[in-house]
Amino acid sequence: MKSYRSRLIAVLVCLAVLRALYVAYGPFDLSPDEAHYWEWSRRLDLSYYSKGPMVAYVIAFFTSIFGVTDLGVRIGAVIFSALSSYMIFLLGKELFESERVGFYSALLVNVVPLYAIGAILMTTDGLLVFFWAASVYSLKKAIDGERNWWYATGALIGLGFLGKYTAVLLYPVAALYLLSVKEQRRWFKRFEPYGAGIISLVFATPVIYWNISHGQVTI
Repeated sequence: MKSYRSRLIAVLVCLAVLRALYVAYGPFDLSPDEAHYWEWSRRLDLSYYSKGPMVAYVIAFFTSIFGVTDLGVRIGAVIFSALSSYMIFLLGKELFESERVGFYSALLVNVVPLYAIGAILMTTDGLLVFFWAASVYSLKKAIDGERNWWYATGALIGLGFLGKYTAVLLYPVAALYLLSVKEQRRWFKRFEPYGAGIISLVFATPVIYWNISHGQVTI
């Protein structure tokens, strides 16, 4: 019997191939947002007026490989959706100590219409979903006592912020959880959570600097 992990990887690879073929040969042109982000990718910068820079760099990277095509612009969405599904598998496995739960959690998210659409459209939401799921997984490991995972959490939230600013909302969510669970309040007296915040701030520096240089246009 194959493990649930192996089954999931096989399913995600098949889904990724099908989605890539649909993107390459399907009937739909780029959406306005995708075209907008593609324009950004032609003029790479530290940030942009309404979003962080990651979406532009992802598109620039893949169009350098696949050319300026629908596939080149959108293949990042296909890849990040597969990675997000795998992170959801890891999170389900970690929370419930069951690969079976993780497997069906990852399958279930792929039949949600909004998620399925986001798996073929290259927007900032696909980046947010991946880094949010990865951050929650890392945070779970950190709260369980593996202290170095706090710093990984800070890095993941910082990277998520470069994709979409709402990634930073994981901090108040985490703080509310720590406050609500008595035995977890000890973390407020330790350096690790604050160290995670510092690391996130370092990753956010390009956006901050760009705004200082452009009249705080994002604000």
